[in-house]
Amino acid sequence: MAYAGASMISGQGAGVVVATGDHTETGRISRLTADSDLTTPLTRRMAVFGNWVLIAIGLLAALTFAVGMSRGESGMLCSWPPWRWPLVRSPRGCRRR
Repeated sequence: MAYAGASMISGQGAGVVVATGDHTETGRISRLTADSDLTTPLTRRMAVFGNWVLIAIGLLAALTFAVGMSRGESGMLCSWPPWRWPLVRSPRGCRRR
């Protein structure tokens, strides 16, 4: 009997399929891991860290937008970097209000 992932280097062989899908050993392991709670202290700390990074990026984006608006730049067209860089390189550039 050969399990999934078994390889044959040389010779001949014959096999009979006795189970597929969830009825195999791999399927059994999949069911066992799906039913259990896999949150660990590390994954919880990583989730908290990810939330803090998200908040920091949002605050920096708001600060960048506020500074741009206080300098008189167009809020919609000149505050978002993917739109801003082609405009800065164009002859007209970002016009002030």
